[in-house]
Amino acid sequence: MPRSTIHGGDGGNAYGGLARQPVAQGPGRTHRMNAQSLTAGLIVAAQDRGDAIAVVDGGHRFTWIQHAQRVASLAAGFRTLGLAAGDRVAILADSSHRYIEACFATLWAGGVWAPVNSRFAPPEMREMLEDSAPRILIADAAHAELAAELAAGLPRPPALIRMGGAAGGADYENLLAAHPPAADAGRGGDDLACLFYTGGTTGRAKGVALSHGNLLASIGNVSPLIGFDAAMVHLHCGPLFHLGAGGRLFATTLHGGRHVVLPRFDAAAVLRAIRAEGVTMAVVVPAMVLALLEQPDFVPESLGSLRTLSYGAAPMPQALIEALLRRLPQVGLVQSYGQTELSPVATMLLPGDHVAGSPRLRSAGRAVPNVELRIADAEDRPLPPSAVGEVQVRGAIVMQGYWQRPEETVQALRGGWMHTATPDTSMRTASSIWWTGSRT
Repeated sequence: MPRSTIHGGDGGNAYGGLARQPVAQGPGRTHRMNAQSLTAGLIVAAQDRGDAIAVVDGGHRFTWIQHAQRVASLAAGFRTLGLAAGDRVAILADSSHRYIEACFATLWAGGVWAPVNSRFAPPEMREMLEDSAPRILIADAAHAELAAELAAGLPRPPALIRMGGAAGGADYENLLAAHPPAADAGRGGDDLACLFYTGGTTGRAKGVALSHGNLLASIGNVSPLIGFDAAMVHLHCGPLFHLGAGGRLFATTLHGGRHVVLPRFDAAAVLRAIRAEGVTMAVVVPAMVLALLEQPDFVPESLGSLRTLSYGAAPMPQALIEALLRRLPQVGLVQSYGQTELSPVATMLLPGDHVAGSPRLRSAGRAVPNVELRIADAEDRPLPPSAVGEVQVRGAIVMQGYWQRPEETVQALRGGWMHTATPDTSMRTASSIWWTGSRT
């Protein structure tokens, strides 16, 4: 299929009138980006790097033009199922190339991606689906039966799409094949892009509403710090329903890098993927790091392609960080601190701060560019260094609000600051390092 079938938002220009000036992306190759929409990177990658491999999923390999065509055709299928601008698409599945396609097809069609946390208990999933009221629910074979049960119990049952041989509903591949690529809906900026459900500190899961602009701001803040570029080969080995992992789908696409996806974390499979695909970057949590280091075939010399390993979601013991430094000296370690409401990164401890024996290894790092942090008391009065209070954050990364919870949104965002409900100790040094109570 010719490349001109991949349309931008205006429907009359093959690439929607995207900016054509090159944008430097670190030491690797350059890639053009538009700063308004999460779908823009896909359009530009299909134009600029159409024959390059975009997605690797086991034996499946797709070029950027193939990936973009599948996304745009799936988006057309979504529209025939009634998806309108702002409607939600829920996905209950293990990670795969289809999961990535469905995420971008949702945005391409003008919808809102609302991934289902497969680790939730069924009653929690039902609450999430009742709250988000998806127009479409997509499930793979492992979750198809549960998805059908959940859908049937909703006030407005969504259209079901089955992936990879699952029974019930419309077949994913048939739906995709039946529709020519649609034009991108052209949503961006403050338009809602995603609903990520998090329990936060109040118990029942609530939907964190993030716009295209929120997520693009976060990517823009982080990119110059850790070197996202078109040469990156990103391994997605964590659950994509968590923003820490799922957000890298957007960062990799916006920079024209390569996605390598595993269905779930498996230490041996991660090591094989790094070796086989030349993976340069991945996101992990401390438990994953421990599992990797304990693998009998963990041979540092065979992992020479790996350049950056980001970690977060839980405090990393200093001993584990130092073990990584010893065994993977060529890898830049990056710790991220934040929450879903912050798209999700507020601070980072960068590779230069990862020095064995340094007390900084117990810190949360520095605020990323364009983000303000402070510690405040219960009356929102700023506190001096070393005081204990609530971490508050301000910047373009702060969420739009909690889905259908206006009172909680007003409370969380009062005074223009995101109130994280995280009591921490700030000990701000001359080098702007932030020390938190959860890290000390």
